[in-house]
Amino acid sequence: MSLQFSPMILSYFISSIVALFLGYRTWKIRSSRGAIFWSLAMFFSSIYSLGIGLEAIFTDPSVKFAMIPIFYLGVTGLIFFWGLFCITYSQYQKWLNPFTRSLLAFPPLITLILALFVGEHHLIYQDYGFIEYNGLVVSQVISYGSFFWFWVAYSYFVLIGGAAILVQSAIRSPDLYQGQIRMLLVSVSIPIVATTLNLLGYNPTYPFDISPLALTVSGIFMLFAMQRYRFLDIVPVAHDVIFDNVVSAVLIIDLQERVINLNRSAEKIFHCSRNDVIGMPIDEAFPEHPRLQRYIQEMVNAKTEIMMGKHTYELRITP
Repeated sequence: MSLQFSPMILSYFISSIVALFLGYRTWKIRSSRGAIFWSLAMFFSSIYSLGIGLEAIFTDPSVKFAMIPIFYLGVTGLIFFWGLFCITYSQYQKWLNPFTRSLLAFPPLITLILALFVGEHHLIYQDYGFIEYNGLVVSQVISYGSFFWFWVAYSYFVLIGGAAILVQSAIRSPDLYQGQIRMLLVSVSIPIVATTLNLLGYNPTYPFDISPLALTVSGIFMLFAMQRYRFLDIVPVAHDVIFDNVVSAVLIIDLQERVINLNRSAEKIFHCSRNDVIGMPIDEAFPEHPRLQRYIQEMVNAKTEIMMGKHTYELRITP
């Protein structure tokens, strides 16, 4: 069983390592909303890149053909968990029920089953062969089957639909959350553009699939989103539900005592802008109010009075 090497083949394995690291990084904060689904999406993305790399590195056509189910396992899992992540991370979490999960899982599951027996039918590939290109044995799809185009349509629907959900959730959110969403959109648009170029025959890395390379760049943007915007560590809340119908001042703190959001009434009381304090520990955001910090740290569910400046307020703390 002989092997072949090139910089393009190496890039697939680099893409796999980057995605694996990103999945591990996210798994460490799996208690955050949506983090588990995103972590699993990255793990399957790693499998996808690894499958493409293994297919490319072998020269034996029968071995290369046997690698097809591996990268289909990766791409079907990636699309499924991306859809679950978008629903969970956005304000549409109530959509995530057994019926929705089954609906999202059915096309990837059927696609994976067909990929496992790809040599027994022509639903994915009608004509599939191997050519020699610059001294390398590479695979070439001469014509796709009808189910392949169904899978492409479904993938685009989930990718673009998920991005649209995230955008809608960010429209009325503070600047910090919009920064998260912008990074998400850049991240998801890179693989979409790369896949589209590949399908239309404008692949700049021909005859190699450009999609795994796009995932590497996408992973870099996602890593930046985690570090700069604390992606998955600070999650947008349902702004319309919590704030628009509340006249009283509302301050939202997470389990790590960081400011997640505050409404306009709270901004007036604390004389600050929410965009300046979101993500900060409460002792750093409001150092002039140590009593408030103590109440939040010591009480789980409370109703009391608190003196802030020259005014006395009724304070309610609710999990």
